[in-house]
Amino acid sequence: MNNFYSLPEITFPDWSLWGDRHRLDKIDYPGVYLLAHFRDHKPLNANNLPKEVIYIGETCNQTLQIRWRDFNSCAFANNNGHSGGVKYRKDFEGEGQDYLYVSAIPMELPKKVIQSLYIRYIERKLILQYALKWGKLPKCNSK
Repeated sequence: MNNFYSLPEITFPDWSLWGDRHRLDKIDYPGVYLLAHFRDHKPLNANNLPKEVIYIGETCNQTLQIRWRDFNSCAFANNNGHSGGVKYRKDFEGEGQDYLYVSAIPMELPKKVIQSLYIRYIERKLILQYALKWGKLPKCNSK
């Protein structure tokens, strides 16, 4: 079978504080992202899916920056539209952004249909890996 596309490796960068998300590279691309809530310590590596991961998300038709704006609006401004953000608001009400961290893999593949399929595949694969490792979904994922 010929592989016409070189798919990017799934390696997450180190965690960044939620308030610093605008400084991350290539957030004007779609991609896959992890959100974690660290109260005591922040592990450098996001790739091992620590128990503190609370949401595994994706965006195919928007940029990461726009999707994170939606999350932020739901989590901290009492709006609706991002189910993970609404769940975060309910579960972590009053804790603000001090403990929220993000790590993301922006993706831009030459063919948009392949890009969307790959992004969705990676998100589902990561949710499955998390559930197999910890015996449950991340706290803010509903399916």
